[in-house]
Amino acid sequence: MDDKMLLEELLCYEKNLCDIYMHASIEASNDDIFNDFSKSLNDALKAQHDVYKILETEGYYTVSQAEEKNIKKAQKKFNCE
Repeated sequence: MDDKMLLEELLCYEKNLCDIYMHASIEASNDDIFNDFSKSLNDALKAQHDVYKILETEGYYTVSQAEEKNIKKAQKKFNCE
C-alpha cells in the first residue's frame, strides 16, 4: 500500500468517525454525554482536516477554482443569491 492509498484510507476513516460522532451527539441523552461526543467530534474533524491538508500538500488532492457560471448556477439552485 503506497502513501497516497494509506492517506486516502485514513481520510475515509476520519470522515466516517465524524459521521458517527455527529449522530451520537445528536442522540445524546444528557449534557455530559453530549459534551463528550461533541469534543470527540471536534477532535475527529481536526484530524480529518489534517489528513486532507497532507494529501493536498503532497499533491494527491488538488482543488481548482470554480468557474463563475457554476457558482451562479449553484446559487440559483439553492436560492442563496
